[in-house]
Amino acid sequence: IVFVGSVFSMNAKANSSKGAADYKYYANYCIVPGDTLWNIAEANIDYNHYGSVKEYAKEIQKINKINGEHITNGTYIMLPYYSDELK
Repeated sequence: IVFVGSVFSMNAKANSSKGAADYKYYANYCIVPGDTLWNIAEANIDYNHYGSVKEYAKEIQKINKINGEHITNGTYIMLPYYSDELK
């Protein structure tokens, strides 16, 4: 039993030495005049988690069920983001 406990302990240390875990969250954003999906994605992208603005914009479309590029002023959408802090 002691051996098993020490193995789990080593795994925990190995995981923590790789860096903190990332948690995915969603923020509300209200669309204002002049906004486009592209400029919203460009302003909020985290390149550590998305390879391009296009990839992030596609995820915004998917989670908000937006077909095409049309967005309406005053509408709230969710923007995904990552944090190493568990909230």
